[in-house]
Amino acid sequence: MTPEHFKTLRARLGLTAQALGRIPGLRNVVTDRTVRRWESGDVSLPADAISALLALDAFVEQRVREATRVVNAQAATRGAPQAVELVRYRDDQALARVHPDFPGGNAVHNALIDRCREALEARGIAVTIRGSE
Repeated sequence: MTPEHFKTLRARLGLTAQALGRIPGLRNVVTDRTVRRWESGDVSLPADAISALLALDAFVEQRVREATRVVNAQAATRGAPQAVELVRYRDDQALARVHPDFPGGNAVHNALIDRCREALEARGIAVTIRGSE
């Protein structure tokens, strides 16, 4: 993976360089400076960083597939929903109260709901994103 690819994937997941250091597989071993050096090409990207980022992206993609599978199953039995509501959490603490083991925190969850929105809208389903209470 090139440094540019890594940076693009990190951004697509909504992760800052600092937040990258909090994802499973990289906890407490990555600093902002380290990420800047990886992404500039000054230092080779370590395999564990690439693996952790790819695993997180695969996790998000799997959740998008699950969400669309649920909507498709509903469409097959009751007709396609006219609209779907997705929940955006205010911060990491609000997310952790509902999904305590969600990897990557609120930033990755926001990326997930946006990918779900894209997938559902591509199927002609209206999507509303509301804040958690």
